[in-house]
Amino acid sequence: VQVVRSGGAAPAPLQAVDGVIRFSSAELPDLLLVPPAHQSGRLSFDWHALATEANGDAAIAVARAEITVRAVADAPSAVAVAPVLPSLREGASVSLGSLILQADAGDGLIDADGSELLRLEITMPDAMRVSHTAEPAWMPLSIVSGNGLRTVVVSAADVGQLQLVDRGVGPVDGVNLMITRISRELSNGEQARSAATGLQLPVARNARPATLTRLTPTGLVEDGAPVALSSLVQVQPAHAGDNISYRLEGLSSGLTLVDAQGQIQTPLPGQNHLALSSLEGYALHPTADRAGSFALDLQVISTPPGGGDAATTTQRLSFSVAAVADRPSLQLPSLPQQPVELELNGWLDLAGLDPALSSGDRDGSEQLALIIGANDADGQPQALPPQARFNVPASQLDDGRWLIPQAGLVDLRLYLGEIGEDLALVLTPRASEGSSRQEGDPVTLTVAANAVVRVPLLEVSGELQGLEDALIPLFSQLGGVIAATPRGNGAGQT
Repeated sequence: VQVVRSGGAAPAPLQAVDGVIRFSSAELPDLLLVPPAHQSGRLSFDWHALATEANGDAAIAVARAEITVRAVADAPSAVAVAPVLPSLREGASVSLGSLILQADAGDGLIDADGSELLRLEITMPDAMRVSHTAEPAWMPLSIVSGNGLRTVVVSAADVGQLQLVDRGVGPVDGVNLMITRISRELSNGEQARSAATGLQLPVARNARPATLTRLTPTGLVEDGAPVALSSLVQVQPAHAGDNISYRLEGLSSGLTLVDAQGQIQTPLPGQNHLALSSLEGYALHPTADRAGSFALDLQVISTPPGGGDAATTTQRLSFSVAAVADRPSLQLPSLPQQPVELELNGWLDLAGLDPALSSGDRDGSEQLALIIGANDADGQPQALPPQARFNVPASQLDDGRWLIPQAGLVDLRLYLGEIGEDLALVLTPRASEGSSRQEGDPVTLTVAANAVVRVPLLEVSGELQGLEDALIPLFSQLGGVIAATPRGNGAGQT
């Protein structure tokens, strides 16, 4: 307790000697009693009134004085924010004590007599809650919601066991908090507030699955260029800050992954998938001479910054490679010295030449066939003789040649009957796959003529007659009565 003189810019307290403050009655109107700072309650002291006569006699009167100092709440100091803030993981919680510097329940109070309690007012997004780690039924002292915000008041004594819980703030990078200290007098409930302290609490948001759009590449052909991964799918991250990585698995048989240098990529030991940080520069390479449908499973992994949960989405990608027929070849291992001769019955035993068709096809998707035609003496295509017949199913092409499937080569025979001149047969291998056609190098087989000259038939149809002084025709073609025709089909006869 101090006694000061009123007035002046800085009132000076009267000095006490041995615990006693002395002043004259003339000074009393200008003196003020100053109780201890930040304290309330009852104060008591003794008044000593001393009267002194001119002759030196003195008389003393003593009275006990009691003063009640009414409690007034003192504004506490503002909250100090922790120098390094942790992140709130989306859907998780963070300790309130890790966000602010609050050593104990009284840290921040100005009050010195223990008459005040400290509370904290926290304003946060309405999708957040405050919970107690040890008491499930705990509730804040007050809760006010509105305009998307929630304001709660808690006791500073609970700070060490309180946590802020995310109940749906969403994929944001941070949330704003306002924290205010409140001192409350125990005796009368009077309150005082500190300045509000704002902070932005980082949020380690979870990733959302990326959007995958399947693309349909065109112009894919057997033994063509590899299929770029980026031509099969378009990936759009849900958030620009997400890191996107990929896993490939379930590749169709005959399908390999190559990098920009053409090097085949293989899984790491103990793994059954291929991990990629980007689709660019990678391509799928079907095995040579393979066509048809191919597929693989692509898993897209979105990893957010800050340690939140990753998100994955998987898409089965497929594409088709159009078949391209390989250039076939024809082998005749049993070809005798040419020209070859027809059998006596006019048949040519082509099966006896052991014809074999082959190509570079590996998947068995190609259909092989033999095309048989003929060339004239000048090497120009011509039709087979009209009497020509095959003993196996054969179809005539638009250009007049005949197509025999590979299965018919085992018993293939060609009937030519009698031919008056050597015949150049042209044997051409053909491979077909889908709409693709490819012919190989032709083999020319010369068949020797087998026509035999026979006595022709001579027929006289009547008596030869004519007019005087006129030419009389002899042959029936000119109107005469004599007709001469070769025997058989006339091959080689004139």
